[in-house]
Amino acid sequence: MKLTFLVGRDKHAVMRAKSGTWRERLNPQVHTVWCGAWRRGVLEAPRMLSDHELVLVTRGVCDMEVGGERLVCRAPYFLIVPPLTRHLSVAATATRRICVHFDWDGRCPVAPDALYHFLPERPRPAAVRPAPDWAPPPMQSGVVRPGGTELALAESLADRWLSDDPLARATARALLLELLLRLLSPSRPPPSADSGRRTRLALEIKHRLDFFELTSGSLRRELDDLGYRYEYLCRVFTRAFGMSPGRYRQQVRLEKARRRLTAGGVAVKQAAAELGFRDAAHFCRVFKRHIGQSPGAYARAMRPG
Repeated sequence: MKLTFLVGRDKHAVMRAKSGTWRERLNPQVHTVWCGAWRRGVLEAPRMLSDHELVLVTRGVCDMEVGGERLVCRAPYFLIVPPLTRHLSVAATATRRICVHFDWDGRCPVAPDALYHFLPERPRPAAVRPAPDWAPPPMQSGVVRPGGTELALAESLADRWLSDDPLARATARALLLELLLRLLSPSRPPPSADSGRRTRLALEIKHRLDFFELTSGSLRRELDDLGYRYEYLCRVFTRAFGMSPGRYRQQVRLEKARRRLTAGGVAVKQAAAELGFRDAAHFCRVFKRHIGQSPGAYARAMRPG
């Protein structure tokens, strides 16, 4: 998807610098949503906003003048108009648009005084909702990705907002969040996908460990069919969970041992055998190193009375 930045210098660089911030902080508030069709030649008078407006041209061609710049918005196309920006629109063909008035971070949940202020009228200064300093650069437009989900999201957002169901209206802001993220985020490089793959692999290793019998064979053999070297699997797991698979297995053993000893009625030698330790002496050394007491002392301390 190609983005067009209408004002300022090197907005692409600014967008890249801020992208790691605004995506995490974005929490948009919907003020109102409207949609409609216009026949060819219809002109809407010059106007200003007190909030932001996301315009999606879903059919036809709409000529717009925004902040002194002319845009030919050929569907599917989007444009974000910031507050206090003079703009007007002319339907070059029969067109249809979905328009969403919003704030970037939900600071002002109350809708603005009016949808538009037709010139020479201007919004009251106290009513203007400026963008926060972390928001993407102002006055952006671009072609909506062919085959993407953006138009379907916009249609669903409009349906929910225009319904009489309060819950549906409340969830419209979630759709706006996804819509803005998809429209304004350039395509991601492969590393993000690779990171997701490593996360899924780490979770698969943990799943194997959780269902692995503590008295069974080696972890290396248990994880062999995942298709990676054991050393690589250990690095992936450690990066995700902060400990190696072997240490995780040890932690599970110790927690089960602690619970067995707390419940009572089990000898130290029996607990060691049930939990897969080499022998009672090894169990006692490991238990004391991690718990701070020998298994026998821990069991006596936990005994009622």
